[in-house]
Amino acid sequence: MVIGLGYCLMGLWSMARVALMFILNFTYYKNMWEPYMVGLENDFQRNLSYGITIFFIGLLATIDAGLRVFVGLNARADAQGKKNKKAYIVWLIIFIVVDLLAMPLSFYQENSDQIATALMDYIGTFFMNIMTLVISVDLLVASLYVRKYRKLNEEGKLIEPETKAENEDNK
Repeated sequence: MVIGLGYCLMGLWSMARVALMFILNFTYYKNMWEPYMVGLENDFQRNLSYGITIFFIGLLATIDAGLRVFVGLNARADAQGKKNKKAYIVWLIIFIVVDLLAMPLSFYQENSDQIATALMDYIGTFFMNIMTLVISVDLLVASLYVRKYRKLNEEGKLIEPETKAENEDNK
């Protein structure tokens, strides 16, 4: 249950991180997009392109956060023994694959004039991706163990250690 709640909060943090990244470093991203804006002559077209790009990146961040909250809430419900959608395990596996693919991409960015700042960005992004991957794998393992132990009990509820010992004494 705790890992599921943490996964929900991590999804919300990832969306907030993308928003803060654009708010605090907009000039950096605007300069990064400049080479792709060669055909756009006037400021209206450029600003519209920036707006559309930011909208779609924000939309992807919102979808990512929503799916991570979905996974976390369903993992919590599964831990409590409530009926829920089992599709969260498939989404969790997809997130693990995406997190694995994102790790090498965290070191790819445009050349920066400030090498120390760029190095800190690379290292921070890399460790954030590792943390996300570890939490995702931990949630998957915990979910699979809960499902395995739930199958052992006919009632669909986990047998607590004290209850298990009492049941053996009663037999």
